[in-house]
Order: sequence, then C-alpha cells, then structure tokens
Amino acid sequence: MSLPLPLPLPLPLQLIANYAYFNAARSLNTALPSKCERFRFGRAIAIVDPARPGNAMCNRVLGYCGDTISHLPEILSLFEEYGQPPQFDISSDDLFPEVVQSLVENDISASEALTYLNLVPAEVEPSEPSAGIQVESWEEDRVDDFLELLKTSGGACDAETWKDRRQYYCTDIFRTFVANCDGQACAWATLYVDEDQGFLANAFTLPDFRNRGCHSALLRARILDARGLELHRVYTDVLSGSPSHQNCRRAGFDNQTVVTLWRRDA
Repeated sequence: MSLPLPLPLPLPLQLIANYAYFNAARSLNTALPSKCERFRFGRAIAIVDPARPGNAMCNRVLGYCGDTISHLPEILSLFEEYGQPPQFDISSDDLFPEVVQSLVENDISASEALTYLNLVPAEVEPSEPSAGIQVESWEEDRVDDFLELLKTSGGACDAETWKDRRQYYCTDIFRTFVANCDGQACAWATLYVDEDQGFLANAFTLPDFRNRGCHSALLRARILDARGLELHRVYTDVLSGSPSHQNCRRAGFDNQTVVTLWRRDA
C-alpha cells in the first residue's frame, strides 16, 4: 500500500502581501509617499498603490483561484477606481480552465512565469563559504554606504527622498548582505523578515564580478542568518531555469510552485 502524497505547500499569501506593502513604502523611484492598500476578496488579496503607477509589484492580485472567480468584477472595479492595471499572480495549483477563462474573457493574458521556492533553515546544512568572497551584514550605520552601492547598478535617489526612505534599509526587518571580492563591494541581497517567516530577494551582482559565486555566497549568508533568527521557513522567487534558480536548488531550496503573471492587454 503506497503512502499518500503530501499536500502541496500553499503560497504564503500574507507574507507576499506584507512584503509588497513594505516595498511600496521603501521605493526610491518616486518622491511621493506610498498610498498602498490591501483588500480581501475571499482568499484573494488585492494590493493597490495609486502613487506607484505602472509598478506591477504594488498593483497586483494574489491568491486568485476558482473560489474567487465570483469576486472578479469587484476586483476589476477596484483597480479601475484607482486607475491602475492589475497583475494577477496565479499559482500553477490554481490554474484551472475556469480560472483561465475568467481572465481571458476580461482581456487579461499570461506573460512571464516565476518559480517560487521554499526552505526550512533548521533542516539545511549550508555549504562551505565561496573562496575569495566575504559576505558582510550591513546594519544601520552602513545605510548611506548602501545607497552609494545601489547607485553603482544604475539606481538613483535624490537627497530628500533618501532622507525619508533610508529608515527602511539595513534594519532588523529588511536585512542587507553585501559580498566583497578583491576588497570591493560587488554584490548584495536582502532578507525580509515577517514574524517567523522570511523572503529572500534583491540579489544583484555587478557585471564585472558575475560567475564568481557571489549569488551562492549571499544565499549561504542569508540561510545562516535565518537559522540564527529561528525562522520557520524562508521563500524566494526566481526565473525558472535561470542560474539563480540552479543556485537556490543547490543551496537546499525546494521548488514549490510556478506562478504565472497575468496582465490586461494594452
């Protein structure tokens, strides 16, 4: 007699919604303060920020599924009221024909897809440090240095905006890790902490330092940090089949689901 297969782990919708709300507040792309709001439609969570027009991460719907199809007119009306085009992040576990039909009938079609992965820090033995790469955790006293590092990747922020937003960076909630090669800060990544869960994101390596193990080193540092914080589980999302995806799998992450991003046709 075969044992039943374990039920698939559901996406942590509240964690993702909280992180989207946080990202709207910390955004450096505009001086306007965030107006982000979150709305419940059954299982689905709608996130809307009219102060972040065109930013799909701040104007999206999580958890849309067969049980929430009846709420679609309300969801679309909400986004029309705020003047924002919605993005629907739909897990492969919820991608049934009736869900697809409800979107297509409203001129909403699939674009790219992301793979979500998860890891229990206490169950993973992190790999050995990458040779020649040192990773530091930058705290509040390095926050202005972190802005200068962001500028090396093309980021920009005026002094007044940074004065308002710097409070969100290099904190206990938004933990910042920087990799050094040859004595130079060359890559960075973050760990967002929400109670006993975390989300790994914002990994970036300067072009001249790619393919040297910086991404893997930053993964290792954040897993170790999550273990020290006794986080129950951490999540991340990557482009399917990308080098980042491969690095996450080697680091001990399990594939959880593929999330397709659906957007209204222009």
